[in-house]
This record gives sequence, structure tokens and C-alpha cells, in this order.
Amino acid sequence: MKMNLKLLIILCVGLLIACGDNASDDVSTTKSKAPNKGQEDREYIKQSYREDGTLQGENYIENGDLIDRVYYTNGQIREEEVFKNFWKDNSQNRPNLTKHWTERQTRRWNQKGQLKDETILKLNGLSIERKWHINGQMWWEEYFSVDSSKSHKKAINTNMIHLQNDSLSRQWSSNGQLIFEYRFKAGKEMRCKHWDEDGNEIECD
Repeated sequence: MKMNLKLLIILCVGLLIACGDNASDDVSTTKSKAPNKGQEDREYIKQSYREDGTLQGENYIENGDLIDRVYYTNGQIREEEVFKNFWKDNSQNRPNLTKHWTERQTRRWNQKGQLKDETILKLNGLSIERKWHINGQMWWEEYFSVDSSKSHKKAINTNMIHLQNDSLSRQWSSNGQLIFEYRFKAGKEMRCKHWDEDGNEIECD
């Protein structure tokens, strides 16, 4: 009788411990579904995942801006586009990215999180395009204006903008030496400067 009682007590204690473990697992799972801090105001449009469950891309609206992101497999952002002051067109089922914004910011990173290039396109103001060498040194920088009378669709094509408007471009070597400077007026070259690796000014080709 005593042996049966001891066995019964051992079984009950084991069941209590097992129930406790399962309860902890349930709480942990519930917490993982809670929204991340600072993301409560995001209105998600779409999220896509790879076969292994990692986030591949997403777009959402936050603080009046439309944000579109693509991720590396390690979770680092690969590309990001931010459409500032974005507004919806309720007559369409999807956002119209060719006209519903006033500023477009495009950035790309490598897998280590180093910024490779960025373009800040403003329909009313000075736009900027920058690129970096792999060592982090500035490689290219260009300032240009956008004709606000042009459509958003044309404004997306920065090559067209450079041909139609004023711009100032600079290029550096990987050691930080300025080697080229170009200034265009209404698409025509007005000034060109060129330096060698020692910083001596030489003629442009």
C-alpha cells in the first residue's frame, strides 16, 4: 500500500512539472506574436517570405510615407525606397507610384550594412545622387534640379532629368582625391575640371 502511494505521488508531481513546461511554452508563443515596438502605426500592404521563412520584402505606409524594402537572407536591408508624403488613390486597388508622392528616396546596402548608393529625388527642390567606394569613401556625388512641370513618370528616370536640367557632378578616387567636376546648364556642359592623383589640375578629355 505504501509503495503504491509513493508511486502515485511521483506520477502527480511529474504531471505538474509537465503542465508547467507547457504553460511556459504557450506564454512564449503569445509574446512572439506581439507587434515590435515602434511599428504599431504601420499599415502593411504586402510582405513576402522565402521558403526558409525569412522575410524577403515588404511595403507599408508609416507616418504618411510609403516604404518598400527588400532584405538579404541575413536580415540586412538590401534596398529601400521611401515615397515621401504619399497619398492613396481610392479609385485604384494598388498605390500609383508614378504620381502619388513629392519626394522619392532610394538606397542600397551590401550584406554587411554598408551604404552603396542613394538618390534623393525632389520634385520641388535640389535632388542628390551619391555613390561610395567599397572602402566607404565617396565615389560620386551629383546635385540636380527637377522640372516640377514634368510628370512623375518622367521624374523617376534620373538619366532623363540630367539631360534636361542643371546639374553639378563630382567624382573622387578611392583615396579621397577629387578627380572630376562637371557643371551642366540646361543639359549642356558649361564647365569641366580634372585633377590627377596628386591633386594637380589637368585638362579634361
